Amino acid sequence: MKPVFALLFAVCVDGVSAFPAEISTFKAYVDSDLCARLMLGPITSTRIACSQKTHREGSEPVLVRLSNNMVLDVNKDKMVSPFVGQLVEVSGELKMNNGEVKLKEVSPIQASSIAPGDPAHTLMLPRFTREFGTSSR
Repeated sequence: MKPVFALLFAVCVDGVSAFPAEISTFKAYVDSDLCARLMLGPITSTRIACSQKTHREGSEPVLVRLSNNMVLDVNKDKMVSPFVGQLVEVSGELKMNNGEVKLKEVSPIQASSIAPGDPAHTLMLPRFTREFGTSSR
C-alpha cells in the first residue's frame, strides 16, 4: 500500500496528473476579451460588431460557452482568431477552476445546429438568430 501511495504522491507533487485529462466538447461564441466581459447576455449585432472591432484593435480572442455564458481563455489564439464574432464547436481540456481551455479542435457551426431545447441555446434568443443566418420563426 505504501509504494502505491508514494508513487501517486510523487506524480501529483511534480504537477503531472496520474490520470488522463478529460476532453470536453461544447458550443461557444468567439468573442474578444474586452467585449466578453463588458457585454453580458444575448449575442446581438452590437455585440458581434464589438467583438470584431476590438479584436482587430488588439483585444485577445476568448470563448463564451453558450450553455452557461462562462468566459474561457484559450491556449492557442490562432485557432480561434479567424472565428471572432461567430459560433463554433470546441473540443479540448476544460479547466473550470481557472477559466481556461486547452484547445484540441475548433470548427464553425450555424445557429440552426443548436436546438431550442439545448442548454447552448441560452444566448441564442429567437429574435437574435437572424444575425447568424437563420430566421426567427
